[in-house]
Amino acid sequence: MGTTELAVFSMMGPFESLCYSLFFGISVACSILLGQSLGRDEFEQAFNMSKTFIKAVLVFGLLTGAGLLMDRETILSWLNLTTPELHPLASPAMVILCCAIWLRMLNLIIINGILRAGGDNKFCLRMDFIAMWCVGLPLTASAAFIFGLEFKLVYTCMLVEEVVKFSLCFHRYLKRYWMNNLTLATA
Repeated sequence: MGTTELAVFSMMGPFESLCYSLFFGISVACSILLGQSLGRDEFEQAFNMSKTFIKAVLVFGLLTGAGLLMDRETILSWLNLTTPELHPLASPAMVILCCAIWLRMLNLIIINGILRAGGDNKFCLRMDFIAMWCVGLPLTASAAFIFGLEFKLVYTCMLVEEVVKFSLCFHRYLKRYWMNNLTLATA
């Protein structure tokens, strides 16, 4: 799009990754706990535990997004995005990030913490391919380079990939195809 948009995106990327690192730890804990339950053939306990993790991450994600949204000007100043040329691009992008962080976190817990704990890696690979390469990248590239939309709309288009991931993964989660015992039986 342009060097200014790239600068804003480059400054917000590490901050976004920092936010995700909190939730990544939760997804790893979820994966370990679910893997133990699945390995003991306690499928109902694993499903109930997964529901608890999803609810907790949803609430924590919404609270995190709300907290970041309320303090977005401070965050933008920490990121050095308050100059007259960067702030008009960064401020709406920060609002979008804050409003969508819960969805990304929910996808993280469902994909990394739940589906992969039960060995549903092939599905996750296919889903990532479809969401990123068939939807996310073409839509974002079209918005930026074909339609010439402004930065905040292009940034929003990047989140459509997360909506596709959520719809595919939550459907898979509810079908319980991921509930597999991956341990080897010893006699």
